[in-house]
Amino acid sequence: MKRRVLVTGATGAMGSYLLPNTEHEILGIGSPYRPGYRWSSVHYEDMDLASDRHGFNRIVRLFKPDWVFHLASHANVRESFDSPYEIVTNNINCTLTVLDALRQFAPGARLIHCSSSEVYGALREDECPVLESADILPVSPYAASKAAQENLVTSFGRSYELDYVITRAFGYVNPRRPDLVLTSFAAQFNSARLSPHVEHGNLDSIRTFCDARDVARAYWLAAEKCASGEVYNIGATDWISVGSALAQMEVVADKKALRIPKESLLRPADVSYQVPNVDKFKHETGWLPEISFKE
Repeated sequence: MKRRVLVTGATGAMGSYLLPNTEHEILGIGSPYRPGYRWSSVHYEDMDLASDRHGFNRIVRLFKPDWVFHLASHANVRESFDSPYEIVTNNINCTLTVLDALRQFAPGARLIHCSSSEVYGALREDECPVLESADILPVSPYAASKAAQENLVTSFGRSYELDYVITRAFGYVNPRRPDLVLTSFAAQFNSARLSPHVEHGNLDSIRTFCDARDVARAYWLAAEKCASGEVYNIGATDWISVGSALAQMEVVADKKALRIPKESLLRPADVSYQVPNVDKFKHETGWLPEISFKE
């Protein structure tokens, strides 16, 4: 069934993986501050969602979306410690703009709110694999903004009977996000002719890594199959330390890296262990990652 689909953050590193999708009519909301990643087959409207709520109201009123994927956010966790005001206010205001427009002009639309595993905060090993029912205890300003977004979505859903699904994506590999740890490592490998110097933060952190294309596919399945008002973890379940991931990259690159710890890459409050339980999402959608970590 062909639907009208609105994607916020459509030119961003993750949103761009949702596009194009020839099954549906898609309208992408892009950033007015950077070109991002764009497809010639997709129509885009550039606007600052945090400040232009009237412009977004007009778009929703005219386009009348059936589905809305909300990905627009400042997503750099480390940067959020240095610029908390800008990142938190942006992320909350973007979400409020989207929700208020749906309330007024598309109350029957389905909202897929793309949140983050960062909302769980600093988990212990005995708390993992973490379930969606776990407490929300964010430790970074970015994570707090994502938790606030979730609260706004839930409150609008309950107050105005909006149809929504919240997804919490765990770690993923995305070459369009230079601030992500593996993308940063890869860039440092590729810039070196001989032995690369790899600057790093906490190599002992435990993570799981999905491919961004698998995550994008999961978002589409969430729109099609997930229950309204529910929260779903999305991610791989095989865990690996960041240091071990770096070692695997050394094998692939056939280069031994000189590891250089850098204090500026450490978070003031670290999240050193995150492994999801994704049984709920797999049960309702049949989703499994198709691209291996090695690949």
